[in-house]
Amino acid sequence: MVWDDTRTNTDIYGARVSPAGTVLDPTGLVVYSAPGAQYTPKLAFDGTDWLVVWKDGRSPGSNIYGARVNTSGATIDSFVVSRHSDDQHAPAIDCGTGSNALAAYISWTDTHSGAVYDAFRIWARPAPFSPIGISEDRAAQRVSRSYPAVSVVRGVLNLSPAGMTNDQVPMTLLDVAGRRMMHLKPGLNDIRHVAPGVYFLRSADGSEPSTVSKVVVTR
Repeated sequence: MVWDDTRTNTDIYGARVSPAGTVLDPTGLVVYSAPGAQYTPKLAFDGTDWLVVWKDGRSPGSNIYGARVNTSGATIDSFVVSRHSDDQHAPAIDCGTGSNALAAYISWTDTHSGAVYDAFRIWARPAPFSPIGISEDRAAQRVSRSYPAVSVVRGVLNLSPAGMTNDQVPMTLLDVAGRRMMHLKPGLNDIRHVAPGVYFLRSADGSEPSTVSKVVVTR
């Protein structure tokens, strides 16, 4: 089993469990520790070792990293599953025969292969995964747009009208799954009904690729 553990930082821990259900590592084993937060791990067994993937916050935004762990609980190596300029969430992994493995995750996608999505999409990468230090950027076709200043104070989102142009009005608040929460207007917007969490702003009409702005709602 694996979990994200906050005893020092937010790191990935694991423990071995016997076929009889006995926990062999009651205090847990460190699978991976790095600056920033590592969380929501998933694992699969390839017949020899365990493959663990997680959401990693060591750099701006969130990326998907992974590690190989042997049956003694020791981490053999670590690797990047996907790292680029858009946030990635909800990693999952499964193993087939031999060294075959597939990792999947959710990521915001502006354009890909000439098609405009401007929404969250499900992506997957087969093994072997890249060693740490190799990155990818599938959003190279992005068309840059500026967004107005955004602030959230006591349940009110202020969408500063300064510098806004017609193609920036109206705007939409999306959750991490890409679902529309509400339309926004320049100025003050009451968002007290919105649960705390991470959200995204984009133009409501979705008529062209756009830079997505992240908003964190707290209480």
